[in-house]
Amino acid sequence: MEYVESSEERVSYEMARARRYGLPLTLVLVASGEPLREQPQFFEEVSNRTRGADIVKRFDEFRVMVLLPHTGLDGGIGFARRITAEMNSDGLAAKAGVAAMSAQHQTSSDLVDEAVEALGETSADNLVIAYGETPIDSV
Repeated sequence: MEYVESSEERVSYEMARARRYGLPLTLVLVASGEPLREQPQFFEEVSNRTRGADIVKRFDEFRVMVLLPHTGLDGGIGFARRITAEMNSDGLAAKAGVAAMSAQHQTSSDLVDEAVEALGETSADNLVIAYGETPIDSV
């Protein structure tokens, strides 16, 4: 039987790796307007828009998690703006919350909670919010 790691386990692993090598790490949660089971192409569309080093995992029924190794907050915001604009123009409602790892993050939950909070601050399907920032129009 193959072991499938959880999203939290992968975030923990990547956070430890980023700390060890002194590299940035950004987490982007991309949310669909519909449950992923009703929009099966959503996960694939997110995955197709990432780099080879990025980690894409289903987060829950409505959200896809993208971990961006070697990427700081500005790069994460740029990625989120691009992906939501492309997906919305393709008819797939998408919005995103962005959080970048910092010294204050002790556990994976800390980083994930910030991305969830940022995503919760979005007010329209084409908005990208970075944790602690004001809304940034993605179009």
